[in-house]
Amino acid sequence: ERNAGEVHDTRVTGVPFDSTGLFPVGSDSKVGIPYASPYPGFTETNISSAEKNYGTLGVVQNTIDNVFDYGDTATWLHGNHIFKGGAQVIRYQENYYYPGNTGTMGEFAYNGQYSKSSTTAGYGFADVVLDKSELAAVNGVTGRVGQRQYRLAFFGEDEWKVSPKLTLNIGLRYGYDQPFYEVNNKEANLDLTKAAGCSVANPVCIQYAGQNGNSRALYNSFYKEFMPRLSFAWQLNSQQVLRGGYAITDDFEGMGAAQRLTENPPFIPAYSDTPTAPSANSPGTPISVKQGFNGGSISNATSKFNAWDKNIKPELIQQYNLTLQTAMGPFFTWQVGYVGNVAQHLVIPEQINQWSCPTCSAAAPWASLVGPGGVVYLTTAEGYSNYNALQVQLRQRAWHGLEDTFNYTWSKNMTKDRKSVV
Repeated sequence: ERNAGEVHDTRVTGVPFDSTGLFPVGSDSKVGIPYASPYPGFTETNISSAEKNYGTLGVVQNTIDNVFDYGDTATWLHGNHIFKGGAQVIRYQENYYYPGNTGTMGEFAYNGQYSKSSTTAGYGFADVVLDKSELAAVNGVTGRVGQRQYRLAFFGEDEWKVSPKLTLNIGLRYGYDQPFYEVNNKEANLDLTKAAGCSVANPVCIQYAGQNGNSRALYNSFYKEFMPRLSFAWQLNSQQVLRGGYAITDDFEGMGAAQRLTENPPFIPAYSDTPTAPSANSPGTPISVKQGFNGGSISNATSKFNAWDKNIKPELIQQYNLTLQTAMGPFFTWQVGYVGNVAQHLVIPEQINQWSCPTCSAAAPWASLVGPGGVVYLTTAEGYSNYNALQVQLRQRAWHGLEDTFNYTWSKNMTKDRKSVV
């Protein structure tokens, strides 16, 4: 059995427009912000305590995706065995422009932290009136980037009729996810061991794709995606069947365009500033809209940087179940079973430009690169989760035109990353 397919998707979304005609391109100056906004409208004022924000982020997305999928499966029947084997090749071509979650118009955010007191809560709109913002962020306008990747998979399985009452299914799948790379090497990552002293003027910690011995993807290949499969069906008697199975499934997340290494300066300018919040001993350092974004320009902004762990790897999800099904007459069955899974290498994006304690006077770890209020996101594959459930099903098959099913699940799900348990 052979199959081949292609998917082509082109879309442009999120382009701001002004139906009133009052705010053409460059209208931020009308609301007191020194920024040459690239689209009609004006930068968003994000008020946490209000029912509605004002302005627009301008999250423009320009995407051309091509996916080529090829597969081949062979089946061989021999005695009590049904052998299957096959391969799959998927080619991804992702050509996209994404300005990040803060968009091309950006935002000033107000959460009330500068209007609160020791006895009263703050109010976001009051911070607007005071012109004290707790966040300013915006990204630049560029052309598309072009990321590429092959995903390969091979499998073999044997469905074995051991006896009239017992059937086994034994299989193994192997997968390989080629590391994403950009066709023109427009990617940058961080050497996490060189935070001290790293800056735009002294970029000792910045690794550029395809330069100075760096790979084009800036993270390592993973070659251990082995996924065994084992299941059975055992007829205990004329009324009962016991079924069980175990399998490993892989998945390599796309991480979202906002977290990819193509979103880094100088390939896409990014500005994000989170000032010091007020405390009992300090009024903090609020941002005024008169400051704009990095002095009114984001051409050389380096206040946001994405980093990936060089040893990031696909998720490996172990799934297992054991179910007993019992027939109660010709029309009614009940089923009880245990279902569980354990997922490893879950993706965790976290901010790493954090002070070591709330009152520390020392600079944040990456302050020399992105500034004290700048953001560095590190994407790792160190998350973990497990799921356990008891499932019960009562089913009445079609009888006098009526069919009923009742399902009940009692479950528990836990997740864990490097720092917390939820």
